[in-house]
Amino acid sequence: MPQRHSKNRINGANFTYEERQLATYGTNKAKLGKDSFRKFEHCCLCLQAVLDPMICEKGHLYCKECIYSSLLTQKKKLKKQRKLYEKQRKKLLKEQEQQKQIEQEQQISEFRKLETNVIQDSIVASSYSSSNNNNNNENDNKSEGLKNNFWLPSQTPETANEKLKKPPKYPICPEGGHSLRLKQLTTVNFTLINERDLTEDDDYVRQEDNYQCPVCCKQLTNNLKAYVLKNCGCVICKKCIDTVVKKDTEPSCYVCNTKILPNDLIKISTSGTGYSSKSNIIAKKFTVGAVF
Repeated sequence: MPQRHSKNRINGANFTYEERQLATYGTNKAKLGKDSFRKFEHCCLCLQAVLDPMICEKGHLYCKECIYSSLLTQKKKLKKQRKLYEKQRKKLLKEQEQQKQIEQEQQISEFRKLETNVIQDSIVASSYSSSNNNNNNENDNKSEGLKNNFWLPSQTPETANEKLKKPPKYPICPEGGHSLRLKQLTTVNFTLINERDLTEDDDYVRQEDNYQCPVCCKQLTNNLKAYVLKNCGCVICKKCIDTVVKKDTEPSCYVCNTKILPNDLIKISTSGTGYSSKSNIIAKKFTVGAVF
């Protein structure tokens, strides 16, 4: 008898492992590989190879055009939100002032009642109660009419309880979610692979994965940690910074000899890799458990 294999389809009551993988229902799991992560030299917004790369203080890489357009649209949106928030704040202040005036009038009326005679109080009370009854009847009729007009925007439950939150002062980073301004962006100067062999007359076509560390000439990928120098924008890998740059008495850039301060290093944020030890990310799809 040949040994049963999981790929052999049979008419058994239970599914084999292969049949469960091919099923279209139930919870399906799949581990994300290298192709599912953003590459090192790709923009966080357009997910394409960066053009005129710029980086924020948290290490997120963007194209110049992408980040500028994103910040501009955010500023326009924040401007509109601030106007609505100020309008709501003024309305609330006006309502509070009106409430204070009503309370003051009630205190004055109560004080007058105590100072007047009993007969005058009874006369005023009867007239006041009749007028209040008339006003209450009118208000009840108005409220009933408004309740019947459920299609009015003011009668929807959302508009009655909706309160705008104070908008942030500055736009946020699309990738990191922290506040971001134009002056906090740093221009990145990558070193092309074999750039020394190129001349001005060569028509060099930019391809993916064509950046390297200028010190050790290693290709920059998601596996290799790299830092950007704020003052000059050069990109150097972590190993070269620890072994070459920081060991000097006066640390400076290996490419342009610009002085480096301890706070001038920006670590480039990268996505995961295809190795399970570094990025064990599993995608799950929840569907119907059984079909009858």
